[in-house]
Amino acid sequence: MTKHILITGGNRGLGLACIKLLLSSTCSSDKLHILMGTRNIEAGERAISDHLTQYKNDHKIITPICIDVTDKLSIAKAVEKVRSISPKLSVLINNAGILDGPDVIKTNFQGVVNVTNAFLPLLLENENDDDASKPNDTSTLPCIIATSSSAGTRFMASLPQYQSQLLLSEELTIDTLTSKINELANEKDVDIYSLSKTAVNCHTQIIARKYKDRINAIAVSPGFTNTGMCVNYTGKRQPKSVELGASVFYEALYGIGKGKSGIFLKQNSIVGTAVEDAETVETEWST
Repeated sequence: MTKHILITGGNRGLGLACIKLLLSSTCSSDKLHILMGTRNIEAGERAISDHLTQYKNDHKIITPICIDVTDKLSIAKAVEKVRSISPKLSVLINNAGILDGPDVIKTNFQGVVNVTNAFLPLLLENENDDDASKPNDTSTLPCIIATSSSAGTRFMASLPQYQSQLLLSEELTIDTLTSKINELANEKDVDIYSLSKTAVNCHTQIIARKYKDRINAIAVSPGFTNTGMCVNYTGKRQPKSVELGASVFYEALYGIGKGKSGIFLKQNSIVGTAVEDAETVETEWST
């Protein structure tokens, strides 16, 4: 059976590195159809031609999917395109994101909410899979992975207790979360990027609780990674390679995160570590 994996922001940076790692690995016997989410189809086709051609074969297929996570119409069209390829989606990786600007919350958080809601029916179609011979095996469940950051767990730890208790409550709903995030975004001197990743983490927990034993939901932190977000960075901290950062996605699907839900995984290796020696660890939502 083919595993269909959609990754937003898949034509560059961490998304592209994640696709390379999934396609090049020999650790999984899955037949993969990677659905590369890209805001521009030409950019997606170019990324495939320039970087992924050597991985394509009868068991590894790549298709660009046009999707702008800030545009509900674009998301709806992407759902129909994916549905025309397969009525079921095995994995959704909400990876598209930005570092700064006026649309950080809209992209990093609301985009995740809207994309997840739109693709939930395709993920839940796996419940009707006649080939599911082990219904109690959580490793066979469809999975949602969100690209987050330790900036989100640190932001959570910095909040007054009454606010962190609200956001970490098992009673938290997406509506309440959205309202609280918008409220915090209007406070003075708030780091919007960190706030957006706290929101992603909370959303992951909500999905994990709501769809327990139906969908696995995991948030992952690649760490400070050499993507386009580093272009204007002038600090002394050295970013790790995108390949090393992207190893956290593979670990979420096939390693430490396999079959788990409602967890936060952090790529924990130092700069210069070989991908085959990469270490991913599970950590708390507030650190």
